[in-house]
Amino acid sequence: RVIWVDDRPDNNLHERAMLAKLQIEVVTARSTDEALARIQADAQGGEPFDLVLSDWSRPPEGALAAIHLIQTLREAGQTQPVIVYHGEMAAAARQQRAAKLQAAGALGEAVMPAELMALVQRALNP
Repeated sequence: RVIWVDDRPDNNLHERAMLAKLQIEVVTARSTDEALARIQADAQGGEPFDLVLSDWSRPPEGALAAIHLIQTLREAGQTQPVIVYHGEMAAAARQQRAAKLQAAGALGEAVMPAELMALVQRALNP
């Protein structure tokens, strides 16, 4: 099971369809707070999430929403791998994001669907 945190979930329709074809259930959340509540509720109900996907920023959470999500998950004792799917294509800026995400404890980041699917496979098939 995957929870995908993105304030614009319709931007990921094709990627979510790819995951569904692999029989991976995807639940969406539009904010960090919504995701945390769902992760906690589902874990208590015996249906924990295996992976968290996130975008980089979400209004009104700001430009570091993904970092905040990871930190909050870890503070709450949640250990699922986190992948950030974003649209920063410039190499230098992408490297900066990757370094910040690695320092925060993310599994990785992706900008292309193939990169995302490779990280999902790595996360779910360790």
